Amino acid sequence: MKKFKSGEELEGMKCCIKKPIVLRAMQINEEFICENFYGEEKGKAGDYLVEGVDDSLHPCDKAVFRLTYDWVEND
Repeated sequence: MKKFKSGEELEGMKCCIKKPIVLRAMQINEEFICENFYGEEKGKAGDYLVEGVDDSLHPCDKAVFRLTYDWVEND
């Protein structure tokens, strides 16, 4: 089995861009648990509950959410 380390310079790697996909999310102001296909995941107060492309629910750290997502207008 091949092993890769973060930060390793890999020959053959090319640049790509993540597809823009609109997801649904909401901030939760108390500790919470998401039950999804992978089991249970815990979220902290202030984290976001994000619905993935496969309709599964996942917690997302507040700081990560703010760096990764922007709100869009609903039609």
